[in-house]
Amino acid sequence: MQSKIFYGYRVAFGSFIVMLTHLGFLGCIGVFMPHIAKTLNSPLSDVSLVVTTATGGAFVCSLFASKLITALTPKRTLYLSSVVCALHYVVFGFAPHVSWFWIGGVMAGFVMGFGTNVAVASIISAWFIEKRSTVIGLVFGGAGFGSAIAMFVAGQLIENFGWRTSYFILAAVILVLGIVPNLFLIRLPEQKKMKPLGWEKQEELEKTSSESTGLTLAEAKQTPTFKLWWVAILLISMLFTGFSSFAPSFFQASGMTHLQSTNITSITNLVGAVFIMLSGMIAERFGIRIYISYILISFMIGTSLMATFPNTSFLLTALTIAFIALSAPASNSFPPTITTVGFGTKDYTKIVAQFASANYLSKAVMPIIMGQIDRITGSLRTGFIFQVFLAFIGLSLLLIGLKMAPKIITIETSDQKKKADEDVIENA
Repeated sequence: MQSKIFYGYRVAFGSFIVMLTHLGFLGCIGVFMPHIAKTLNSPLSDVSLVVTTATGGAFVCSLFASKLITALTPKRTLYLSSVVCALHYVVFGFAPHVSWFWIGGVMAGFVMGFGTNVAVASIISAWFIEKRSTVIGLVFGGAGFGSAIAMFVAGQLIENFGWRTSYFILAAVILVLGIVPNLFLIRLPEQKKMKPLGWEKQEELEKTSSESTGLTLAEAKQTPTFKLWWVAILLISMLFTGFSSFAPSFFQASGMTHLQSTNITSITNLVGAVFIMLSGMIAERFGIRIYISYILISFMIGTSLMATFPNTSFLLTALTIAFIALSAPASNSFPPTITTVGFGTKDYTKIVAQFASANYLSKAVMPIIMGQIDRITGSLRTGFIFQVFLAFIGLSLLLIGLKMAPKIITIETSDQKKKADEDVIENA
C-alpha cells in the first residue's frame, strides 16, 4: 500500500541538497585563486587551469556516466562523488605546488561528470514521468544557490582561517551535506514499493497509442534533432560560463570597483538560481519552444546591454542582471529539460549523458576562447558580442531541431491540456 505522501518529493529535496553541495561548492574556486597564486608564487593563469582540467575531466566522465550509474546505481554513484568532492578539497589544502590543483581539478571533473546532472536526472526520471521538467528545474536550481552560498562562506573562512584551512573545513561540510540527504532521503521507487508520478497515464499511452513513447540512444543518434541539439548545447553552454568567468574583469575594466563587480556577479548567480527553479514550470506550462526562446533571447539582450553600456546607470545594471539571470537555465538544466520532448523516456539517462558531454566540453573551451579574444583584441567586449552571436546560432539550431524532432507521445500536464482545449475553442 502506498503512502499518502508521494515519496518522490522527498527524493527531489534530497537531490536539491546534493546539487547544491556538489556543483555549488565546485563553483567557488574564483574566491581562492588570488590567494593561491600569491602563496604558491604562481601566475594566476596557471592556477586558473584548474577550471579547464575540471571541465575537461567532466567531459570525459560524462561520456561514460550512464554506464557507471547503471553499474553502481545512482545512489552509490552519488556517495562516491561526495567522497571524491571532499577529497579533492583536501588535495587543494595540502597542495605544495600549482600542479596539485590540476590533479584536484580532474577529481572535480569526476564529480561533475558522474555525480551531478546525469545521476540526479536519472533519479528524478525514475520518480517523475509527469511534472518531470518542473522538478528538474527546481532541483537543478540548487546548483545556483549552492554557488552563491559557497562563495560567501568561502570568503568568510579565508578571511578568518586562511585558504588552506578553509579547504579542510569545506571538505568536511561537503562530506556531511553530500552523504546525509543521500542516506536518509534518496531512494528509488522499487525500494519504497511505489510507482513514479504519472505511471498510470504512461501505461495508458503505451497501450492505446500507435506512436512511439521514446527512442533508444542508438535511434536518437540517427535523427537530425540529436545532432543539431548536441551542437546547440555545445554553443549555448559557453554562454553562462563566459559570463561568470569574465564579467567581473570586464566590469572592473569599465570602471567598477572589485566589490561592485563581485556583488553584481553574485546577485546575478543568485537570481539566476531562482529562474532555474522556475524554468521547468515554464517549460511545462508553455512548451519547449517558449522555454528555449525566452532563455536565449534574454541572454542576447542582457549581454548586449552589458557590452554596450557597462557601469553607466543603476537601471541598465539592473536590466543586465535581470536578463542574464533569466538565461541561467542554459548553464546546466537545459539538456534534461529538452530531452524528454525530443526523444521520450526510453533511454532518457543515456541521452542526457550525451548532451551533458557537450555541456562540459563547452565549459572547458570557453575560458580559452575568451582569453584569446581578450589577448588579440585587447578587450573582452568583443568576446561578449561573440557570445551574443553564439546564442543566436544556438537558438536557431534548437528550434530547427525541435521542428524536425520525431513524434513522441508525452503526458500532458493539466496546464498543457487546459491550454490545448483553449486553443481548440479559439480556433473553432
